[in-house]
Amino acid sequence: MKIRATLLTCALFLVNANSSEIHPFLRGFLPADVNVSRVLDGGNSKTEYSTGFTGEVGAEFLAEKESSPFYFGGGIGFMNAQRKDKLKLTPSTIPIWGALSLRSTKSFKDIAPYGTLRAGWLLPATTASAWWEKPKNFMVDAGVGFHYAPGVGLEFSYTFTSLEKSFEKKDLSYRFSSGRFGASCYWSFEITHKHNYVPNEGTTPEDEE
Repeated sequence: MKIRATLLTCALFLVNANSSEIHPFLRGFLPADVNVSRVLDGGNSKTEYSTGFTGEVGAEFLAEKESSPFYFGGGIGFMNAQRKDKLKLTPSTIPIWGALSLRSTKSFKDIAPYGTLRAGWLLPATTASAWWEKPKNFMVDAGVGFHYAPGVGLEFSYTFTSLEKSFEKKDLSYRFSSGRFGASCYWSFEITHKHNYVPNEGTTPEDEE
């Protein structure tokens, strides 16, 4: 019920937003460690693996209300698997998230800095039942970047992901956690834009345009 109410609230906000954008993006992650926590019959052990470069492709939808510097929205993507040489530690995943972004209202040569926070779920892109027995998978992300007026942007981010692999019949589970630094580029496409005209002294609407 709470999820439905949240989705309805978000939908109403997006419909009544003054402007909205969609950002298709490509992101690369630096090599990072994956911490594996193994729980068997109540006992716990931990192992750490080093993994290589990974990547993500996706799109994010953002909207703002009444010329506010805050943008709200969400996105969906595809993140490839983390591997240690030929050993696949985690499957590819489909992240789904909500986002809050604060964009500067002042720009320098059409470049505006921004910061963003994201949180969401990770859906394993696999049919292996062990990844779906207890799908307590999540991600959090924080980034800073620069938005260029013609419609492109560059962002640097830190992303933490956590996935659980469970074998209930054996009372065995694994949790794979990893923090990764990454960089992404995106393209911005404006979907709607309702201009709120606030006159400056000695100007007309035509002058403002």
